[in-house]
Amino acid sequence: MRCHYEVLAVARDATAAEIKKAFRLQALRWHPDKHQQNGISSEEATQQFQTIQNAYEVLSDPHEKKWYDEHREQILRGDDGDDEGDDEDELNLFRYFSASVYSGFGSDDKSFYSVYGELFTKVC
Repeated sequence: MRCHYEVLAVARDATAAEIKKAFRLQALRWHPDKHQQNGISSEEATQQFQTIQNAYEVLSDPHEKKWYDEHREQILRGDDGDDEGDDEDELNLFRYFSASVYSGFGSDDKSFYSVYGELFTKVC
């Protein structure tokens, strides 16, 4: 998972207006309808556009942004904050707190339903 601030190419202390402007610039660059003009594959453009949208959704909401800022390092490391034990069966839930953990809603291994279906199987 990439840092939301890096995805939008803004500083961590960016204002709401700066975040919105950066989102619009990135969205124009990576919009799937413009992928041929930019020499980018449709799949890559769609994936990057989704990543940009996810970052903007978090950083544009003051409550989400505050929570993200407080837990950013843990999320990026995939760390749940519990350093006890090295149990391989231990489930790390922090990586599932971001929409970047899945890619679309199709039937492939990276789809929403596959990723969270596997998670629910592990939990149960």
